[in-house]
Amino acid sequence: MRSALFLVIWIVLAIFTATSVANDFSRGLVLGLGTHLIFDLAWDYFGKANEVEPWFWQVKKINKAEIDWFVRGSILFYLLIIWFL
Repeated sequence: MRSALFLVIWIVLAIFTATSVANDFSRGLVLGLGTHLIFDLAWDYFGKANEVEPWFWQVKKINKAEIDWFVRGSILFYLLIIWFL
């Protein structure tokens, strides 16, 4: 579950939930899952000694600039999805 690929899948699920689901339980479930993922990603990136590389184990080679872009973009998207949910 702690991978960049799963986070991308969550983003797609969150967009679907924000646009077409009216049930508060479903929105809360998706938001809770995303909160857990984003806090883990932010803790691994900002809190620890930059131990975010295990999140990208499906990708063969990724540099620090791409990791930085992905982490900051994911956090920004999370904040936007909170705004709309």
